[in-house]
Amino acid sequence: MLASLMVHDWATPLNLSAPIAGILTIGGFMGYYSLSRKF
Repeated sequence: MLASLMVHDWATPLNLSAPIAGILTIGGFMGYYSLSRKF
């Protein structure tokens, strides 16, 4: 019971940060790829 409450407590910030981390990762990769093509 306590473990499920802890998992539920951690699931919300993880669900909120996962899309942000994905967007930052894809954005950084695209920026690096475009910069490497210029040089």
